[in-house]
Amino acid sequence: MSLTNGEVVDRFYNGATKGRNARDTLFIDGEVMYSYGHHFPLMIRTKGPDGDPLFILNGDKSTPTTARHQRECWGGDDVITTAFSALPFLSAYLAYPKGNPEARVLDFRKDERHSRFFSVIGVPLDEDQCDEYILDAGPAIDRLTEGRLGFTVTVRRADAEPRYVTSILAHRPGALVIKFRRRKYLASMDEGSYFVSMLPYHSKVESVDDAFKVLQPPQLLELDPEEQAEVVRQGEWFFRPRPDVQTRELPCPSEKQVDLAAMLKIKNDGNWHVVGQARRKNGSLFVRGAVTHRVPGNARYPVGPSTGQHPRVSLGKVWHEVWRNRAVESWSAEGDVD
Repeated sequence: MSLTNGEVVDRFYNGATKGRNARDTLFIDGEVMYSYGHHFPLMIRTKGPDGDPLFILNGDKSTPTTARHQRECWGGDDVITTAFSALPFLSAYLAYPKGNPEARVLDFRKDERHSRFFSVIGVPLDEDQCDEYILDAGPAIDRLTEGRLGFTVTVRRADAEPRYVTSILAHRPGALVIKFRRRKYLASMDEGSYFVSMLPYHSKVESVDDAFKVLQPPQLLELDPEEQAEVVRQGEWFFRPRPDVQTRELPCPSEKQVDLAAMLKIKNDGNWHVVGQARRKNGSLFVRGAVTHRVPGNARYPVGPSTGQHPRVSLGKVWHEVWRNRAVESWSAEGDVD
């Protein structure tokens, strides 16, 4: 009996360990559902902290057909999306067809998905139609997301003029705290990129809120709320403005267009966070200018091109003290150590 894609997904949600569509492009093997082969695990079925089924959807970009398989999975309850390429223990987990007993979900936040669809009619707008036939998607997006940050929003419009909005789709990935063997990991999304961070050893983390808090630099937690609001962040790096620090007080010379990790002698096998100007004093690092996220350079080009993963940060002419989060290691959606 051949199954449709939707039927395969429904069976997986209902506990099936076998099943495939007519073309063998979507199939279940144990506690994992695959798209087009074992090279692309689409969704993992595991258990939440209460013992109920929990589903982890692969957010990695792939082919358009696999993207359709991913969309087939959106309707399930208790779904968390993360990039499987960023999970450092994925291969070890998949080695167990019935789920790896060494992995345990300590806490999670489910994905949020909101959508709204609009009629498209090329007629003058009546007052009572303004919410149905719109050109400006901004107010509708604010209502859909309640003005909260972290959503990826897709706006579709009609092909013909006037290009009325036909639909708005908003997605905010959830978060997971996973204990694998003796280590704890936080998997979530930041600034539009998926990440997984190994939490500090022996950290007392049982919830998603605990995990985010334990990653913050201790210096940040010592500031009052107004001072914390002034701190600028790019990825794992935090920059506190220090207008009280003058250039003449910092030892020369300045180092320009340098990787922050290299400045602090931290091993970095991934992409660079490059700052315009940096000076060190008494073990602290002070920087100013632009901070960009870049591909590592080489002998010909000391600084590579921008990755686009993190927005450019402008610190201006004011010196900023640099802090790093407390992650032992972090991996981006591409699987690079960040």
